[in-house]
Amino acid sequence: MYYILFYKTVADYIERRTQYRAEHLALAQKAKESGHIVMAGALAEPADGAVLVF
Repeated sequence: MYYILFYKTVADYIERRTQYRAEHLALAQKAKESGHIVMAGALAEPADGAVLVF
């Protein structure tokens, strides 16, 4: 069974995420390596949403 988490972003999401991005990506990579996350990513360019599949 899989679960999907949808992120909805705010207008200035790209600017606001900067200080957290490195830690967020490191944690996501660790979850992927352990098999907890199957795939993840942004939904548009620029990102107006994102998903994580567990």
